[in-house]
Formats: sequence, structure tokens, C-alpha cells
Amino acid sequence: MKIIHTTTPVAPHPFAVHPRVPASVAEKVAKALIQMGQTDDGKQLLSQVPIKKIGEAHISDYQPLEEMGLDRFYVNQQ
Repeated sequence: MKIIHTTTPVAPHPFAVHPRVPASVAEKVAKALIQMGQTDDGKQLLSQVPIKKIGEAHISDYQPLEEMGLDRFYVNQQ
């Protein structure tokens, strides 16, 4: 097998929260996921996704996607 192209690295597996979800619920879920990544059992569960390391994400983590010009592949499902 020969690698013919390598894309820019981008943070994997983002979790997003719908605007209708109360902030308090979103915070509890985020906290639970991050805590999950700090225990051996939680790491084992996350590895099945696979997620090697979980942490807080920021929009800037996904800036490389914007720079890739993927707009032409966007599908509006509304």
C-alpha cells in the first residue's frame, strides 16, 4: 500500500450540543465524559469509539476543516 495524500490533522470525535439542550445538562454530560476519560474503565469504554484521549474542545481545534474548503460537500438536510 502506498500513501498518495495526507490531510491536515484535525481533532477527532467532536461532541456537539443542540441549542435546545439546557446549558446545565450540557455541562453535566461534558463533565461526565471528561471524568470517564480519567478512569481505566472509562478509558476502556472510550477506546471502543475509538477515543484515545478526551478533553474540552474549542472551535479553533476545527479551523483546519474550514481551511480545507469542504463547503462544496455540505449537504443541507432541511
